[in-house]
Amino acid sequence: MKFKITLLFFSLFVCISAVAQDAFEINVFVDADKNIYLEDKQVKSDKLSIEVKELVNNQPALKYDGVIFNIYGDEKLKHGFIMDINREMLAGYDSGKIITKKYLLNYTDVEMDSENWQQEIKSLNLKAIEN
Repeated sequence: MKFKITLLFFSLFVCISAVAQDAFEINVFVDADKNIYLEDKQVKSDKLSIEVKELVNNQPALKYDGVIFNIYGDEKLKHGFIMDINREMLAGYDSGKIITKKYLLNYTDVEMDSENWQQEIKSLNLKAIEN
């Protein structure tokens, strides 16, 4: 009986692992004037955790295995400000696997009026900065 229960839990774990896909990515851009853009909209820093929570909660269950925060900041920003943004994002998603990647770039390289700013930034092939 003990073997059957163990086998059942192992089978359940394998099934759930097979259903879970890559991590859910959340993209944030912060310009030199400290304007924050979360995915497709501009948000205030004090509302960032609420918006992140809403984004994560609207994803299908078991589709993703964790969250990746991509923070793209203007090269003129202080690292402490970027860390504050990261802290706010973490407050919106406080469980599961979390990876934060931070990138610095020249704001003039990115056209924020474009709906596809995330793809534009990713096409720059930036290297994440070390923590």
